[in-house]
Amino acid sequence: MDPNATLANIRKLIAEAKNEEAAERLLEYLNQDPEPVSSWRDTVSNLLAQYKRVKLQQQRNTISFDEARRAVNQITDGLLASLASIEEGLPAPSLKTTESGTNTSSPPWMVIGVVAALVLATASFFMLRGVFQNNNNTAPTPIVVDQGESEEGKCPPYEADSEFNIMVLPFQPLDGKLTPIERSLRIRLATEMEKYGLKGSVFTKKIDVFSDEYPLTSSQASIIGLPCKAQLIIWGTTEEDRNGNDIVTTKFRFIENSHFSLTDFEINNEATVDTISSLSSIATSAELTEEIEMTIQLILGLVAHETDNHEVAASTLEKVIEERGGVAANPKWGLIQADSYIKTGQEERAIEVYREMLKTDTTNVQALLQKGLLEYRTGHNDVAHDDLTRALEQDPENTKALTARAAVSVKRNDLNQARHDLDLLDKTADKSIATQVIRKKYDERHLEEQAKIATANTQIQQNPKDTSALRIKAQAAQNLGDFSTARKTASNLLEIDPNNLAAIKTLQSVMAKVPDSNAVRRQLEIAIPRLNPEELKQVRALIPPRN
Repeated sequence: MDPNATLANIRKLIAEAKNEEAAERLLEYLNQDPEPVSSWRDTVSNLLAQYKRVKLQQQRNTISFDEARRAVNQITDGLLASLASIEEGLPAPSLKTTESGTNTSSPPWMVIGVVAALVLATASFFMLRGVFQNNNNTAPTPIVVDQGESEEGKCPPYEADSEFNIMVLPFQPLDGKLTPIERSLRIRLATEMEKYGLKGSVFTKKIDVFSDEYPLTSSQASIIGLPCKAQLIIWGTTEEDRNGNDIVTTKFRFIENSHFSLTDFEINNEATVDTISSLSSIATSAELTEEIEMTIQLILGLVAHETDNHEVAASTLEKVIEERGGVAANPKWGLIQADSYIKTGQEERAIEVYREMLKTDTTNVQALLQKGLLEYRTGHNDVAHDDLTRALEQDPENTKALTARAAVSVKRNDLNQARHDLDLLDKTADKSIATQVIRKKYDERHLEEQAKIATANTQIQQNPKDTSALRIKAQAAQNLGDFSTARKTASNLLEIDPNNLAAIKTLQSVMAKVPDSNAVRRQLEIAIPRLNPEELKQVRALIPPRN
């Protein structure tokens, strides 16, 4: 598609209120073009990130409808303004510092949004050109993370526009030898936050480490940080071992209860997998004895997650978790890492994180549910069914898992299992639209399979050796849960065609569900050795061992 057509298509997406798709398409276009067009990448990336943040805030109910609408309107205006300037070959706007001379800056989407509002009101983009050209010589202001020490007895001077406030307390020396760990930790953390573009404040609050005020527990630390509007408090202890080596124990607590609300997948009203709500807090505190550098990287990843910088969170947590023994050894951090992968569209990587967690924690219902729904969404229906079944083995009355397995079973044409789960849901208080939609799809599939059997019976009456009709009837009967008919029909098919793979697979599937399972086994023991090597790969593992 030529550039003009591509940009026209993007404009159409914006007009249809598909901002996220429009921004992603525009980024794809910019990644293929040389300067000056490519200079708009950061601007469009910021617009896309802001749009995703607004969506997340709506999901968490932390933003009002009017606030969300205003933000989306500004982002829309920003996309339109960016698109118009790209078409004219204009450079991206630079950001000015504030009048006070501080190193803060307005987000690029806000600058563009305000300008675009004027532009669109007059239906002219010439004003936009003038504003951008005037700012072209101004270098972008980097993000600066405020850091320092508070005055004695006072709260840290957190800036009003700080996205995340961190309070660091002096570390308590268990051996009486004061070691200023907090200063180096604070500076390193602020430096790393600046490096990754995480806007925040990191301050040390002066406190007598030998007083009764010094926290011994996570709850006590929270009481100190809460009045100062800190969102994370870090403290700890130091001591020297017999060999003269420093032992540092770092403790931290995220103060607000809303922290680490993770993406929660469910079956929505269209009976597809969607983000419906957020999981409650799962990880608010920790006590670490690792080196300070690893602790800083872990905290950095968690702060990145909480400020919706999920690419930073995912990559940082990946490195830290690997150094700490992998996801299996750090399941609570793994859940946050997986969440960041989900929020950056890396669903296969999220699945891999859940898979690693479940190697050592096979009964983790949360991981099983999330993985099962992601597998379903990515088309891996058989794996999804297994995950959801394992979740239900741990929590048989979990309506989310029952709904999801019913949807997966309809998709797999396992109508017997779907009916079983839907009947269980009918006995609960679950009267969701999703369940009704799944029931409707089940009914449609049920009629289709019955029609297949009726047609196959007509053909078999005309020709009892019609292998195609026998195969269809056997599979349809199995799908409906009529295992006796499926077993009898597949056996007849195998007598006519001793190498029929479909008949063998049907018999293997129903063998444990029919009274004459030993007779079925004997028939399979004769038939399976006749298959070629490729066919054997599909059936040998399906045969259960003798009792």
